[in-house]
Amino acid sequence: MRLTPQQRLEAVPVRVQGIPALAHVTHFERVPAAPNPRLAPSDLDAWGYTDMEYALHDRKGYPAEWLERKLDREAQDRVEEEILTVMK
Repeated sequence: MRLTPQQRLEAVPVRVQGIPALAHVTHFERVPAAPNPRLAPSDLDAWGYTDMEYALHDRKGYPAEWLERKLDREAQDRVEEEILTVMK
């Protein structure tokens, strides 16, 4: 199923195992570190965090579950770094 424009925030060009693809970002939230970590409600809020969800699609915009199966931890980290550079 293709994502509608309302369902995605950004289409980020990425590579998975050398294969060009698009990461359609559906959720992105960056929480900065608390100014005073001792007053933060949790350790995550004290140090800050980034939460994102995305779906991999081929270059034409069609869902590519086969690309998601090729994602290992290293490839996933690279894809997320590329998303971070675009979404900042």
